Amino acid sequence: MRSFIFLLLLIFSVTTSYANEANLLKSFKRPQAFRSSYVEEKHLPSLSSPLISQGDFIYIKDRGLAWIMREPFSMQTVITPRGLVQWVEGEKQQQSAQVRKAMIPILDNISAIFDGDYDALYTEFEIQKTARGDISLKPKSQHLKPYLQEIIIGGTKTIKMIKIINAPDKFTVTTFGKPDIGMKYITDAEDALFDE
Repeated sequence: MRSFIFLLLLIFSVTTSYANEANLLKSFKRPQAFRSSYVEEKHLPSLSSPLISQGDFIYIKDRGLAWIMREPFSMQTVITPRGLVQWVEGEKQQQSAQVRKAMIPILDNISAIFDGDYDALYTEFEIQKTARGDISLKPKSQHLKPYLQEIIIGGTKTIKMIKIINAPDKFTVTTFGKPDIGMKYITDAEDALFDE
């Protein structure tokens, strides 16, 4: 999950016209708030099988996003315009001001993906459609390229999969379930996490 947060800051190469590229992201629905289950598989060269975690992903426009991990242990990770807040097994983790601040541009980029905000992403990434019809993103910045090869976003009207490729043998695949649209699907306790 941590790599998912940090690497969504990075994203891919343009071969089509600006108008066609913009339509790739604008085809996704852009609800004000939603939740979806997720399963994350982290593939590392040192492990024979991937590390798997699962839980719920929550997005509230202009407030932030949260990963509510339930397996293999309880962890809540929330990024708001004020930065990062995290709880592990119910205990709040202290974050330095530097770490909290570093999360703000990451929130902007993740929000741009879920908002279909092509203009915001285009400043950081090159965007292209893959042969399979997914959206491929590569970082424009030279200081990001050593850490990221590609991010692939799959889905039709909603985002179903995000694959972050750090190296051929090091990547993370996050698969999302069908989203529940609207604040009525977000509990009061989960909503309160965004106020921390």
